[in-house]
Amino acid sequence: MSARGLRSLAGAVASVALGLAMPRAGQATAFDHCLVCHGANANGNPAIHAPRISALEPWYVRNQLHAFHEGWRGSDEHDDAGHEMRPVGQHLDAAGVERAVAFLAGLQSRRPTPTISGDVAAGQLAYVACAACHGAQGDGNASLRAPALAGQSDWYLLASLRKYRAGVRGSAADDINGTAMRVVATQLPDDATLTDLVAYINTLPAKEHP
Repeated sequence: MSARGLRSLAGAVASVALGLAMPRAGQATAFDHCLVCHGANANGNPAIHAPRISALEPWYVRNQLHAFHEGWRGSDEHDDAGHEMRPVGQHLDAAGVERAVAFLAGLQSRRPTPTISGDVAAGQLAYVACAACHGAQGDGNASLRAPALAGQSDWYLLASLRKYRAGVRGSAADDINGTAMRVVATQLPDDATLTDLVAYINTLPAKEHP
């Protein structure tokens, strides 16, 4: 079965699990369906293109679930992964979002194995455009709504940059932060630069949760 087929199957299972879990929202296992796609402790499952989400900042989880709920993400015809996540955002009310945030915060987070290689020196130069918001060490800046980059799934970072460049992400009028990211991504000259940039981000230290 193809990766897209596996994602679709996992998404179907997750959707069923979501429907079953919501009435039992007070239980600690109500969001175990997240792990169907995102792997053990939500540390990512590259085989079906599901990124690590266990290390995401709580405010960023809220922001992105809201984006899926409002259709800022997951509406573009070319965003297959977004199509699978959008129903999750649409099903969650404010209380459900907070339960999801708490669930992810309680997982054991581990840095994924790097999969992207490139010219790290060139990537460091390209990262200057990112550092103003995401920090010199890629540890993020909540006041600017810029999440940590260090320690995230590198293939996902690359895919996201490509989506911003193509307008698949960051095109919604109300998506202020996404719009800003799209501007930055479109200023990077080519795909090789994106790859080098992510290779450099792989060298930055990342916090892990025991």
